[in-house]
Amino acid sequence: MVKIVVFLLVLLVLGLLFVRVLVPFVRRTLGAPVSPTIVPGEVVTDPTPGTFPVTMGHGYDPEDVEALFEKVYRLAETPSGRVEALEAVRSTRFHVARRGGYETVFVDDRLDAIADALTSGRALPPRPGLR
Repeated sequence: MVKIVVFLLVLLVLGLLFVRVLVPFVRRTLGAPVSPTIVPGEVVTDPTPGTFPVTMGHGYDPEDVEALFEKVYRLAETPSGRVEALEAVRSTRFHVARRGGYETVFVDDRLDAIADALTSGRALPPRPGLR
């Protein structure tokens, strides 16, 4: 009985080693070259100050982002419009563009700053120079 348990444990360890180490190694060496992996928390520099960087992979659809910012900055000019603008910021969901979308982190940060300004009654941050 002990020999069977030891055999199963060794088999399990070898299986995990195979799945966690050998399979990814073979995929990397035999697979097609891929774009670099973006690590969460990695610093991405904004190539042009005041604009949203465009991603080579998935990102927010530029038309959706531009339409929301147009609406929010237009509505924020009046006190009653600020409430509606805040609701638009909080409820908006963007389509995802496969290529050429805006980097999601930068858009989300700008939306957080706008929501903070709208809830506290401060002036909105400067409108980004959209591409």
